Amino acid sequence: MIAGDWDDLSASVDAVADHLLLGVLSATRTPKNQEIRLVDIRGRPVSITATRASDGETMLIRVHAGRFGDPPLETDIFRDLRRRLAQLKGVDWAPIDW
Repeated sequence: MIAGDWDDLSASVDAVADHLLLGVLSATRTPKNQEIRLVDIRGRPVSITATRASDGETMLIRVHAGRFGDPPLETDIFRDLRRRLAQLKGVDWAPIDW
């Protein structure tokens, strides 16, 4: 579970994608779920799935990279996403600080 503002998830994914050289292909959003499809620099698929927790303060994030998984990349995406969401929590904007 990651603490963060649900409305900041899309902007946070964009920042992480730029930082890790990922391209955003598509995003779908419902009030409780978001799914973002990306591609890495090698052309491998990456997916980020977020489910909003009932407390409204946290979300469950799942990251999958490549056909068979890529734990180092998945860890980097998760770490950077958690960091960016923390930077944006409770504020309208914040400088990106990797």
